[in-house]
Amino acid sequence: MISVIIPAYNVESSLERCALSVMGQTYKDFEVVLIDDGSTDSTPSICDALGQKYANIRVLHQKNSGVSAARNKGIDIAKGEYLCFIDSDDYVEPDYLEQLYHAIDSNQADLAGCDQVGKSMLIKEDVMDSSSKIVDAILGYGKRENNQAVWNKLFKKAIIGDLRFPTDIFLGEDTLFCVEYAKRCKKGIHIHKGLYHYDEPTASTAYRSDPKLLKKYLTYIESRKRMLKDVSMLNATTVQYIKDSYLKSIKDSYFIARAGNQKTTQLQLCHLMASAKDSGISINRSSAPFTYFFMGRGPKVFDLWMLLYGKYHGLLKRVKSSKR
Repeated sequence: MISVIIPAYNVESSLERCALSVMGQTYKDFEVVLIDDGSTDSTPSICDALGQKYANIRVLHQKNSGVSAARNKGIDIAKGEYLCFIDSDDYVEPDYLEQLYHAIDSNQADLAGCDQVGKSMLIKEDVMDSSSKIVDAILGYGKRENNQAVWNKLFKKAIIGDLRFPTDIFLGEDTLFCVEYAKRCKKGIHIHKGLYHYDEPTASTAYRSDPKLLKKYLTYIESRKRMLKDVSMLNATTVQYIKDSYLKSIKDSYFIARAGNQKTTQLQLCHLMASAKDSGISINRSSAPFTYFFMGRGPKVFDLWMLLYGKYHGLLKRVKSSKR
């Protein structure tokens, strides 16, 4: 059986569409764990109505605790051997469950993924036969898109075990979950078929509408840092890619801090970049060594470097255009 976990918070306009897309699945051996995360609109009553109408929908109401806590509660009470997570403002194709289950079962895999409708994930390999290859596919090592979320994947509950979503991280928490899960896997499979409709405009805005965007990016840094806690099962290339992702998260946070004129935070992020080597991360081996080096020298030096860097690349573009 597959347990479909759907957290819901103030999604009265989209919840029924989401639920009905699941109830119309061609694969029938599933349950829906619908978790109302303390909604203040009509979401709770919609949840109850769905639970009364369909015998395989279980509804749980909880105090508003965030999407990670809601997903964790779903994991705790799920009865299925397999688990998937669907955002309540999205919906799925009728064969979403059937295709994912067939892929994971017929290939004796530990994880199955699919494309987003209208957007290919550009996975290099259909079958990934190591933890490193699965992590590479999740993080986008090489030319890949939108494979960092949990909503396009089917997981095994036995492998999830004690793994849970971090409730203190607000950006990148799902990617961290996927990576930590992948570290426990031996084989992954990807279906090159769009089965999941991702609502780009809302993108779970109910959980991501906090105006303190900088705070979220700071927790994004932490999500990348935690990926490096245990990398003994990953190859050197994959580990370096995670390190690059960690450094990039610091740089991205700096630009958001600068846009908000948060000078103290800018300085702190520069210090964090400078201390990367203390965490075993070599800037010299990164994908942007000069950028990270100058950032470690402080805001004034880094801003000057970025100004000169931008002018240099602008000049290169003009030269290339003139040769055409």
